[in-house]
Amino acid sequence: DTAVPYEASEKIPGCGAAMRAMGIGVVYHGEGLRDALVAVAAESAALSHHSFAGCASAVVSAAGCALAREGVRVEAWPHIIVEDLLPRLEHYLLSRPASRRPAAEEVSRQRRRFAEPWRGGGSQMTLQHIADPEHRDKHFAALGGGWDALSSVYISYEALRLADGDWEKLVHYAGAHGGDSDSTLAIAGAWFGAAYGLERTPKKQWAAVEKFAEMCEMSAALEQIRVHLHGGVAPAAVSAPLSHAGKAALVTAGGAPLQITPAGDGRLAAAAGPAEARLKEPSGCVGAALVLSAVGDSIGFRGSEWEFCEHGKKIEAAMERLGGALALVPSRETGWPVSDDTVQHLATLRAIIDAQGALPMSSRDAGALDGLMRRMAHWHVLTWADMDGRAPGKRCGRGVQALSQPGARWDTAVAYEASEKPQGCGASMRAMGIGAVF
Repeated sequence: DTAVPYEASEKIPGCGAAMRAMGIGVVYHGEGLRDALVAVAAESAALSHHSFAGCASAVVSAAGCALAREGVRVEAWPHIIVEDLLPRLEHYLLSRPASRRPAAEEVSRQRRRFAEPWRGGGSQMTLQHIADPEHRDKHFAALGGGWDALSSVYISYEALRLADGDWEKLVHYAGAHGGDSDSTLAIAGAWFGAAYGLERTPKKQWAAVEKFAEMCEMSAALEQIRVHLHGGVAPAAVSAPLSHAGKAALVTAGGAPLQITPAGDGRLAAAAGPAEARLKEPSGCVGAALVLSAVGDSIGFRGSEWEFCEHGKKIEAAMERLGGALALVPSRETGWPVSDDTVQHLATLRAIIDAQGALPMSSRDAGALDGLMRRMAHWHVLTWADMDGRAPGKRCGRGVQALSQPGARWDTAVAYEASEKPQGCGASMRAMGIGAVF
């Protein structure tokens, strides 16, 4: 908790926090868990993107899944973000212990800045404009292209709003533009899955995506955790699966060691119950959010080719040559791996699975939050070994490096940054799953 200090800077961080937080909201949804969602998402961002914008991007990323699960109209999200979520985040950050508390004036200024596009005005697109790849490129570029904390979640929102429940349109709007297309389609894909499930998407497109079996196992465990948090039966105690072989790991980030044993190979789903153990498909809304986020990530990434293409029109032409958006079948075997977005998103959710017996139920549950975040820091460090060929962001890498230092604590390793300059989207790209749970 001390590895990444709060960063007071005029630079808006990247989207690394947003791209890994979506699933938090599929578990932490509902008004009664709203403060917990804000705390978990904000602290997940602080592992690398420790600024108001970084934390806010993760909160919005997670909240998108939560609001989708609650059946809130997409058009109502901006009002909730501006009038409810951002004030909650400001209050949470200013209620931290003095050693981690940013300046009130800086937080208030950054809150107003982050809220600007959500208030409407010239930032909103029309259906006619977003359907034109050249106009889409121009508008998204003016917002930040999805590379930073604010534009990543706002572009994802605009794509989801204007796609209006149509997966094919979402792939074009969020994945075929000259910005950070894998992060925006990963975030929007998670929100789409939380809102609509898998029924509106072709099975052939998601059944072969990299880490599919792993996500099926994880979704079974996370679905039970979600049900338990909302008054259902307590989940069985299981560990999160690793995507690679590993021994029991000793977690030291942030206090006394925690013993975490990698499971995998079906053990996680088996522990969830006989029916779940036989699952060959993702479980519930959690599974849909995980899988469609990974599919969106893979398509937008395209082995780095499309993520770093500056012209959405070229991406759309390439899609058409491959048979159209619905004909794309991303998989590791066909050269369409997931990027760092999915690896970090799953790391976030592995921590929730590991901490399932003592998850925070409010922002004031300091002990449970500390335990969860120590596990999250551990998983982000551990899964960094799976980044070959996935184009991870520099700020996320620096966060992992800081958390890896002897004696590093999750709450102070990365300093809070008060900045007006946009950073990357790492916080938002990994936060979606938080909202799938809380």
